[in-house]
Amino acid sequence: MRIAQITPYFHPHVGGVESHVRDLSRKLTELGHEVEVITSMFEPGLLETEKIDNFIIHRLPTLAIIAKTPILRSMKKFLMTRDFDVIHAHSPPPLACFSSAKCARKKGIPFVYTHHCDMEIPMRGGKYIVSLYCYLFERKTIRWSDALICTTHSYAATSRSTWDRDVDVIPNAVDVGFFRPDIDGSMIRKRHGLEDKTVVMFVGRIVHHKGIESLIMSARHTKEPIHYLVVGPGEDRERLERMASELDKERVTFTGPVPRKELPEYYAAADMLVLPSLSRLEAFGIVGLEALASGKPIILSRMPGLREVITPGVEGVYFEPSDAADLGRGIMGLHSSPELRERMGKKGRERVLRDYSMTKVAKEVEKVYQRVLRERKDRK
Repeated sequence: MRIAQITPYFHPHVGGVESHVRDLSRKLTELGHEVEVITSMFEPGLLETEKIDNFIIHRLPTLAIIAKTPILRSMKKFLMTRDFDVIHAHSPPPLACFSSAKCARKKGIPFVYTHHCDMEIPMRGGKYIVSLYCYLFERKTIRWSDALICTTHSYAATSRSTWDRDVDVIPNAVDVGFFRPDIDGSMIRKRHGLEDKTVVMFVGRIVHHKGIESLIMSARHTKEPIHYLVVGPGEDRERLERMASELDKERVTFTGPVPRKELPEYYAAADMLVLPSLSRLEAFGIVGLEALASGKPIILSRMPGLREVITPGVEGVYFEPSDAADLGRGIMGLHSSPELRERMGKKGRERVLRDYSMTKVAKEVEKVYQRVLRERKDRK
C-alpha cells in the first residue's frame, strides 16, 4: 500500500503530532507499506526531500505562516502528480488537511483524517478566526473523509468537530523499546545537581496551553527536597523563568531543548511526570506515555483526552486544571511514598505494553486503511 501522511509540521519541528506521524510512518514501513510524509518547509535550510527511518519526507515551499499555520502553495499540485492508495492527514494546523482532502476527492482515492485536537488561537479575535475556519474548511474536510480518527473516546465525545460523525478511536502510541524502565538516569541527576532530590519533571514545548504556570505555582505547596525540572524549548521560557525566580528559583531548573536520544535518561532521572495542560489543544499527551513506558507515575490535569491515559490511583493521579494547590497535594502524595511511585510505575509500564505500543496502534490504523479501500472498491 502506498500511503501519504500529511502533517503541516514535521521533523526537526518538535511536537506530539510530529512524533506520532514519525513513529506511525516508521512502523507502517516495517509492516511492508510505502510511506511518504508531505509537510512544510517551515524554516530555511531544510532539505526538500529526505529519507529517514525508511520513509521519504517531502517539504513543500511555504508562502507564509499565519497563526502558526503554514500556507503551502503546491500541496494540490504535488498530490495530483503522485500515485497513492490512501491519503492520511493530521490536524492541526488545518489548511493542509483541507487541501489534501480536496485532492483525494478529485482523484477518487480514500482520505483518512486524524483530528488530534480542536483548534484554539490564543490572541484577540482568535475564536472568530477559528469559527470562520471551521465554517469554510473544517466541515468540508470532515465531510469528505472516508474515516475520521480521534485518539480518545472522551475527546471525540466533547469535540464540536466530531459530534455528528462516526469516529474510529485509535490512541497515540509510544516506542516501548526506546523508553524503558531499565535505563540509568544518574548522569542527568548529576548534571543538574539533583542527586538527593525528588524530581518532578515536565517535558514539552514551553507555551501557554501547557499550563506550566500551575506547575511552578505548585512549589508554594511543596517543600524540599522536591525539585522541578522543566525540559523543552518554547516562547514562554523567559516569562516563566521570571515567575520561578520570584517564587523559589533554586527549586526550578529549565533545561531548554534536549536531544531526543537523551530523553529516556531524563525520564529515568525523574520520580514523576506532570502534564498540567489547561487547553483542548492538548488532547492526549504523548509524553505521558513516554513516562509510563519508562516506569514513572504521572500527574495529569483532569482534561478530556488526557484523563484517559491512566486509571487514577493505578498508574498516576489527576488534579484539577490550573489548581496549583491540588497539584501540590498530588506531588506531595507521591513524594511521601516511594513504594506507591514504584507500584504505579510498574502498572504504567504494563498498561503501555497492553494498550499503547506502536505495533498495536499501527495495525489498527492499517485496518482503517484496508476498510476504506474495500468500501471505496465496493462502491464502484
